[in-house]
Amino acid sequence: MSQENFFSLEQIIDRHPLTVAPETSVLEVIKLMQEWGNSCPISNNENNSETSSTPTLTNSCAIVIIDFQVQGIFTERDLVKIIAAELDFDCTPINEVMSRELITLIPTGLEDVLTALKLLGAHSIRHLPVVDKHNRLLGLISETSLRENLQPINLMRWRRMEALVRWQHPTLGLVTPADFISIAEETGIIIALDQWVLKNASSQFCEWKNQFPAFAHLTLNVNLSGKHFFQSNLTQKIDTILAETGLESQSLKLEITESVMIQNSESVLETLTQLINKKIQICLDDFGTGYSSLSYLHRFPIDVLKIDRSFIHNLNLNNSQSAIVRTIIVMARELGIKAIAEGVETLEQLNFLKALGCSGAQGYGFSPPLNSQAMTSLLTQVTEHQNQEVLFGNFAKI
Repeated sequence: MSQENFFSLEQIIDRHPLTVAPETSVLEVIKLMQEWGNSCPISNNENNSETSSTPTLTNSCAIVIIDFQVQGIFTERDLVKIIAAELDFDCTPINEVMSRELITLIPTGLEDVLTALKLLGAHSIRHLPVVDKHNRLLGLISETSLRENLQPINLMRWRRMEALVRWQHPTLGLVTPADFISIAEETGIIIALDQWVLKNASSQFCEWKNQFPAFAHLTLNVNLSGKHFFQSNLTQKIDTILAETGLESQSLKLEITESVMIQNSESVLETLTQLINKKIQICLDDFGTGYSSLSYLHRFPIDVLKIDRSFIHNLNLNNSQSAIVRTIIVMARELGIKAIAEGVETLEQLNFLKALGCSGAQGYGFSPPLNSQAMTSLLTQVTEHQNQEVLFGNFAKI
């Protein structure tokens, strides 16, 4: 995909964000946020009728402006601070509690969206005001432009889900990674993007495990670009995210591609060993499409091998692809590696894989990638049936 086809700032910017004057009270700003359609529970003192022990302004913000120039921004972080300080919402003007050390984006051209992604990730912020060279507000880019979707991985019993990033396009809807990941790789933005996905998916995953104790055994698969293995602090960054989100290391599986194995293999081996020692498991993604060197399967600490969907698409008992899939499954079993088939869509494919002893499968036959709300509904549904052996989608009655 060429950069000319990458989504422009014009396509994702919110041209009408919530703006307020600096003298507006905190209480009035929160009410405006509620009217704007944002969830914004109020928690303060006896002057407020609504209370909440955990105030949230998730994905909400108000931009403080004077004469169209940005003076500051008010987000959930600022709400937490004023609650801790026990300030009166009704008497405190917003300019006393807003964030003044602003991170803003001045549009320059083609790579504005990639720059925005990098800023959001590097500074751990959710909202990025877009301004002109005179600091006049042009609009807002929000973290919600990207959403992580999760897809169940069925191992003849539901054990894993994989975090899959999607681009939330205003007119095209959710755009798949094939349309933007290559550009993110080329520009290096993939580092911040992967960290964003890992942090958000881990946080949501922990919430589900607490909400649904019956799924405490579930693990989370997250893709990791080979670019990370040129970073000396990869394991430290992962440790930080696990500590911040509360995700246990044994609940995380990192998916890498075959190309990682031939990039400075000694350094990669050392990093993978460090991750394995932390009880993080490693999955080899898209197996069969790259170098497919058998030497690294026993040299590197691989726990799971994922058979690329291209071998599964036309799978039947007689064709050459079936022979390749059969060989991969047998080889993985002999090496003590679990084999999971990607792109499973039909009952015939599933039955063939089960007959070969394939460890697991994922694909639209079970479930498409689900956003957090849909995944919560699915977890609720399975919990109510008290049957984790259930398969989804086309295979629901097996």
